[in-house]
Amino acid sequence: MIKWFFLSFIALIFLSANAAAFDSQLSLDSKIFAVVAVNLFTLSLALIWLGSYYQKYRGAGYGVFGHSTVYLSGGIGLIGLGFHSILMGNCNFLIGHERVPGILSKLATEKSACSWLSLFLILLGLFLSWPSLKLIYGITWRSTGARL
Repeated sequence: MIKWFFLSFIALIFLSANAAAFDSQLSLDSKIFAVVAVNLFTLSLALIWLGSYYQKYRGAGYGVFGHSTVYLSGGIGLIGLGFHSILMGNCNFLIGHERVPGILSKLATEKSACSWLSLFLILLGLFLSWPSLKLIYGITWRSTGARL
């Protein structure tokens, strides 16, 4: 019974996150990053769900692919945030356009600090995505017998 609750929760996340991603006032480039990250995240939850509740899918490694896809979606999301702040030229969207006391406000409002923060977000996204991309590349290499 609880597995169907989790499946309905995954469907609810899928619907609400896609509605938020498509309804946002982002540019097309940033919206693509958001939609890809959201859909990969819900795909990862579905893969983990299948790998957890069904023996046939557990043996096929769906749980491993699900966890790998979680990291890939997080990495793509962080790359998208960094890319969006580079396109906008500021990081005010991180603090909601309000003055917040402390280091976050300073990083979001200073031009040079914002570019460093954007670069850090992109590098962190690449770092998070690397294990997933390495797994996908390794499986492709072993299944085709040749490099991409």
